[in-house]
Amino acid sequence: MFSFLVLLKKETKLIRRDSKAFLLLFVLSISLVIIFGYILRSDLNNLKIAVCDENNSVYSQRLSAEISASKLFRVVDIGPSQIETSLQTDVKAVVVIPPNFTTGNKVQIICDATDPNLATTASSYLNKIISQYYNNGPTEEHYTSVMLYNPTLNAGLLNIPGVLSLIVMLICVMTSSVQSVKEKEFHTIETLTLTNVPKLIIYSSKLLPYFFISIIQISVTLAISIILWDFPFSPADVFPLIILSSIYIITCLSVGLLISVFTQNQFDAQLVSLMAMIIPTALFTGFIFPLENMPLPLQYLSTIVPSRWYYSGLLDILVKGGGIQSAWKYVFILVIMSALLNVISIKKIQSL
Repeated sequence: MFSFLVLLKKETKLIRRDSKAFLLLFVLSISLVIIFGYILRSDLNNLKIAVCDENNSVYSQRLSAEISASKLFRVVDIGPSQIETSLQTDVKAVVVIPPNFTTGNKVQIICDATDPNLATTASSYLNKIISQYYNNGPTEEHYTSVMLYNPTLNAGLLNIPGVLSLIVMLICVMTSSVQSVKEKEFHTIETLTLTNVPKLIIYSSKLLPYFFISIIQISVTLAISIILWDFPFSPADVFPLIILSSIYIITCLSVGLLISVFTQNQFDAQLVSLMAMIIPTALFTGFIFPLENMPLPLQYLSTIVPSRWYYSGLLDILVKGGGIQSAWKYVFILVIMSALLNVISIKKIQSL
């Protein structure tokens, strides 16, 4: 135990001395939060659309006013002859209110589908506004829709848990494995193995500081998200978040340990980390591309990516407010993954 604490102190000093890497970790995490929470958003903001009101009644003008009141759109008025020409400019959608609108004829939404995702999203938002109008307007709509957990359709609620998954993976897998392999290149690891300290303790002491760094990063990222974007967080989320995040960090550290054992230089460690974990985290987590839209073989492949389960657990805890009751299955899956990875790593270390 004393040897472990001495080695842990040594590793902590080495990390603190590497100011560039230490600074990069925090700058990178803050940059990712800003990019995915503020810049790369799938929701709409200030999208230019047009309204073609062929009815010009009090009811049609009320509908046009409700669309214009939305902060999601910049609305311009056009005539019937300008519909096609307007879509050839920067107008992304046209709402056509027909002449017999008050007698029950439906409103038409014409979208520029050059960007299918943008067209689908714009159509969904416009449909919601029109449906709300119909519920209070001259005709009666036969359905109502309720948006649970994210009534404002804020894309940041999906992006922030994904950023947390990516940040922890970067710290625990790439950075930790590269730092461990660096000692192989400088042969300092060989000096340590000449002592009576077991190899497993040597490797564990190199990875443990990254556990605390990851906890700090998660706290900083959540704090920024809460302050800047009103990310939902309650005191009841603290305990399940600590449990889920700790298991995920240990799983990622197990991956980093495995990579550091099997690679011999920093380039190989970076390449393996990037190809095996970082890219799959971005692709197969679900916050950039919906998993349901992927081919079935890729959906099965995503089940071996730890960040997928961490991301799903964060959504259940932070967004849905389900607590540990809804996240226990993700904790269980991550515990199994961590145990398997640690068994492989320990056997490999003991054979060195």
